[in-house]
Amino acid sequence: MAEQSGYVVLVAAGPGEAEPERLVDLVDSIIAHEPDGGTIVMVDDSTSPRHFDRAIAPTRPTSNTRIVSLHHTRPAEVRYRRGKGICSPVLMGLGWIEANTRSPFVLKLDTDSLVIGRFVDRLAARFAGDASLGVVGAYRHTPTGAERDVSDHAKNLDRFDRERFDLRRPISSWRDARREPGATVRRLLDRAKVHGYRMAEHCLGGGYAVSRGLLDRMRRSGDFANTSRWLDIDLPEDVTVGLHCRACGLTMDDEVSEGRVFGVAYRGLPFAPDELLRRGHAVIHAVKNDPAISESDVRAFYRARR
Repeated sequence: MAEQSGYVVLVAAGPGEAEPERLVDLVDSIIAHEPDGGTIVMVDDSTSPRHFDRAIAPTRPTSNTRIVSLHHTRPAEVRYRRGKGICSPVLMGLGWIEANTRSPFVLKLDTDSLVIGRFVDRLAARFAGDASLGVVGAYRHTPTGAERDVSDHAKNLDRFDRERFDLRRPISSWRDARREPGATVRRLLDRAKVHGYRMAEHCLGGGYAVSRGLLDRMRRSGDFANTSRWLDIDLPEDVTVGLHCRACGLTMDDEVSEGRVFGVAYRGLPFAPDELLRRGHAVIHAVKNDPAISESDVRAFYRARR
């Protein structure tokens, strides 16, 4: 049964020791700028559950904000080269949100993202204005106006696309089971190409929004039925969400120019902290690895202003 209708934020937290402290600051930034309440879903991607819903008490307690902690077990033996292994936890979180909330969109953030302004009304209006949109964020351009280069991701996807085994044959042996991760991607690629998919198109993972329409289409397509199969697939999570978006027949678009929600970059911040405020962005990334300013200084700057 679907529940709360306010905003929904999804965050996947890895096993690192700094993650709980980052989550505390992130939750505080969300509640400070959107005090009317919503649901913050934290997928705890660790070998044992850390119970974020109990351990991370918001510094601005409000009865209107619900903290949900989902545990996703990360097998210690799985290693990744091209992604961080968070496809499975993010898809797990999206599936839970589709089944348990009514929000018109989901804001997906990393633990090194931060909220610095209001985002709910702006994102709701963006999706309400175009029913064909599945994801918005840094799509073809960065906030600086530079064109994003996804060629490395495209080469990786092309590797899956070249595996031309019979997708109709049922899994009947260990050899078939070993090929199933590749078959999962191939099936999505085949679906996406019907809708004009451009290889590896996606919105940058540090902060993007997913429409309710996309969640509903993914459920109807069975994309949430077995999200753990993505554990063995070495793809970045943002590329995977873009692939699902196009496979479901929806589009993506930029939301990064001045006055738009996302001021995000792959590494570091796209602008200085005060400039990000002046430009009117509401979501920023990444606060942890900017070459010009430390993570602690970035967080202190914004904490003082909320």
